[in-house]
Amino acid sequence: MVKVKIIESPYVDRKDGDKYVGNIYEAFIDNRFEEGYCVNLLDDIWFIPKKYCEEVNEDFKVVSQPENSSKPKCDKILLVESGSVDVDNIVENLGIKCIVYRQGANKPEWLEK
Repeated sequence: MVKVKIIESPYVDRKDGDKYVGNIYEAFIDNRFEEGYCVNLLDDIWFIPKKYCEEVNEDFKVVSQPENSSKPKCDKILLVESGSVDVDNIVENLGIKCIVYRQGANKPEWLEK
């Protein structure tokens, strides 16, 4: 989870879109179709492209990621069965986020409305 500040309304056709601009919300990064965030607006969840948001830290300061960071930028998510791999090593050294599911359980999947 990350915190994001909405800097511009991505949905000009929505009357209520502007009321979210300038506010900070919890979100998670979603790169399935394009780079962006799934933002928890408390009454709804919206996918908002990255160009309309800024990541902020706990002190609500804009987070800037240096270009030449020694830690790789995470742009991938790996689904792993519990106990099958060293998750800490993958996250720390490869910069890949992991979603761990219980042995024998179905893999997580996207559901349609």
